[in-house]
Amino acid sequence: MEKRLLLVLFFVSLAFASGCAVQDDVELKDDKGSNESVRESEAKTESIIQKVRQILSGRSQPPQLGDLCTGDEECDEYCHSYSFECEEYCRGHPENPTCQEHFAFVIEGKERPSYLDYEGGTPFGVRKEKCNPQFEQFGASPLKIEDIGQIEPLGRMGSDHITPTDHMYLRPPNWGIDTRPRDVIAPGDGHIILIERLNFQSSADQPVAIDDYRVVIEHSCDIYTFFIHISELSEKVQDKIGEIRPGDIRKLRMPVEEAEVIGQIKLLPHLALLKVFQIDFSVVDTSAQQPGFANPKFIYYRVSEPWKTYIVDPFPYFKEPIRSQLLVKNLRRVEPFGGRIDYDIDGRLVGNWFLEGTGADIGGPKEGLDLYWQAHLAVAYDYIDPTQIRFSIGDYVNGVPGHFGVKGNSPNPAGIGIESGLVKYELVSFEHVSKDTGEVWDGFNYLLNLIARNREGEVRGVVLFQLLDARKLKAEVFPNKTAGEVIGFTENAKVYER
Repeated sequence: MEKRLLLVLFFVSLAFASGCAVQDDVELKDDKGSNESVRESEAKTESIIQKVRQILSGRSQPPQLGDLCTGDEECDEYCHSYSFECEEYCRGHPENPTCQEHFAFVIEGKERPSYLDYEGGTPFGVRKEKCNPQFEQFGASPLKIEDIGQIEPLGRMGSDHITPTDHMYLRPPNWGIDTRPRDVIAPGDGHIILIERLNFQSSADQPVAIDDYRVVIEHSCDIYTFFIHISELSEKVQDKIGEIRPGDIRKLRMPVEEAEVIGQIKLLPHLALLKVFQIDFSVVDTSAQQPGFANPKFIYYRVSEPWKTYIVDPFPYFKEPIRSQLLVKNLRRVEPFGGRIDYDIDGRLVGNWFLEGTGADIGGPKEGLDLYWQAHLAVAYDYIDPTQIRFSIGDYVNGVPGHFGVKGNSPNPAGIGIESGLVKYELVSFEHVSKDTGEVWDGFNYLLNLIARNREGEVRGVVLFQLLDARKLKAEVFPNKTAGEVIGFTENAKVYER
């Protein structure tokens, strides 16, 4: 013990001396050299502190998961991004101390815990640290008001968003014409707690490494915002996190102020074809779990997207006059104006469903599927005009998703239960048009008073449903068939759960 104490004192004094030496040296260098020296000093000091911690904890070696990662911080971030790889390693190495400490559930064959199961846990896998217990309404818009041409509310089902989308879309005006970069702004005071560089992938394209970031801000102990599709981080933020590879994340605690620019959106050349020139924006309130999830403890919500059941209409979280200025740009004209994503009614067809057995398997192939959303199905309502029924499925034909209206807009899925037996929907195309002029909305430029309209003559297929019990659904799609051509289920029917 005495030797360990001496070693600790030696390392602490060495860290102090190293910091002083660098500080003296900084005065002799230019700004660039100074910054580099300070960063080197911080890295050396952190390394020394890690060694001290190892000595005090009795560790002879830092935590390590084979060739995957070494050290607490590196393994924490790596396993946040690549949890399946870490779990697979620990499944084969139950003797590893880090596996025993952090992946005991794998070794014991138990269900993966949620981030929220841990004391001080958040939906984003970052522990709460001195969070602000009081929330003050946002006083800044996520994009400058003049940089917003339209706001699409929560709940859109399209492309690889099979269940209602948990974020808004804020698009600049004059889409495709005015392509100037736009600043992304922190709506209120808080701390950036997580940054992820995305591996961008759409339903029709292979993954492409691009500058595409997801940023999470903690505003209080319960309120968070997150942004997706930031093309370029601000210099301050980029300096804080350094280089980050596609697919990786950085956990941090960096203060930001209301109205501070945290990045930009840009119409980069490789994004133009994908029509990605917007900011995706969400508000999460962990004090307000939404009631329209039949089973909020379902493994997908607990593990894969633990923020999902806490997604709220963002507009009430903004102060005036910002709230009214944003609402003017919003396409939805009925409450909740920010849209919704929670449509489940226990024992009814309406809502979100997941292919049986896939649960939280958000990463790897299963049941012949390559992408997590191919295991999703939803029967809900249009995000702009909720009078219209929508059917959405991740694997409509050959792994390609499909999103449809229902011919005749009936029967209402909220009224379909076990007693309804076999139910048949004929699937049709749909569009949004201006109620005032009949002009068809192009999806990118604002139109006033939008309503949804089925193209009743464009039958695209048929879907059969049968509720087996309150939370189990049998379903089968028949692409390019009409109602008269479909009699009943075949061996291709699948079972979904929630």
